[in-house]
Amino acid sequence: MHGHFRREEGCIVRRTLVLAATAALLLVVWAPVWSAHLIAGSTNGVIRDVDTSVPGESLRYNIGFGVTGLAVDDANGILYASGGGAAWNALSIFDLATGVELIGSGARFVPAGFVDVYGLEFLYDETGTGRLFSIGYQDGKNYLIEYSLGAGGEAVDVKSALPVVDTSGAQPLHMAHAAGLAFNTATGKFESNQSNNLYWEFGFTGEGTVLGGLGLSGVNGLGLGEDGIVYSLSAGSATSVAVFSLGAAGHQIAIATNAQVGNGWAMSGAKTPRMTVIPEPSTLLLLAGCGLLSLLRRRRR
Repeated sequence: MHGHFRREEGCIVRRTLVLAATAALLLVVWAPVWSAHLIAGSTNGVIRDVDTSVPGESLRYNIGFGVTGLAVDDANGILYASGGGAAWNALSIFDLATGVELIGSGARFVPAGFVDVYGLEFLYDETGTGRLFSIGYQDGKNYLIEYSLGAGGEAVDVKSALPVVDTSGAQPLHMAHAAGLAFNTATGKFESNQSNNLYWEFGFTGEGTVLGGLGLSGVNGLGLGEDGIVYSLSAGSATSVAVFSLGAAGHQIAIATNAQVGNGWAMSGAKTPRMTVIPEPSTLLLLAGCGLLSLLRRRRR
């Protein structure tokens, strides 16, 4: 009788491993064609909806506010934008559905001392509280800025401003002029790119590392798609919305053209990222396997 159960359990384990391997293979095969919903904007004030599987313009605003950064608070229907012309350092909020500005132009917030505010990211933390971040330029260095928010969700003050710096070498290396900001939920860190295309990864303290050059010109906005992939805008290329491989500079996957996104500068995912690290599929499969083995052991007892 015990031998029969052992054979039966062995068959279950083998079948489970086969299914797990098949699932892993399907994830590898299908990962490149997952689609994401993104919002892209440009300094001419035109903001477009981009579906990375079928690029389109189903959500198109002409809000008269040239943008250098975009972020979305989907729970409250708010579209954040930085830019505005002149010194490109104002922040405002717009209705996500209509593109109507929710505050008067005189109420736009300008962080004192920062000549440029490029790249925005809005996150929900573990408690569900919204947090707004941007990249800001001051005295030759870039800072990760977090804002205090008013009752309507608008930025009202600078909560913190921390220099973005690579501390991995003998001498700290400060980040120069940047153009985009995205929070990667898979790593729990921000990603940003300098105007010379050096790519950075850093935490909430601003400390991080330079990951290397992209080898492409005109890389501007960054945005995390619903598929967990960080997308970019490449205004210096005919292909505007792209995915870059950080392991080998110059790898570019065409998603949409400049004509479809208005030669964009700013990028955001259409849904708000959450500050939780998502286990990779291989980790989930391993956890599932461990759970099954634990169940089989309990049955044996």
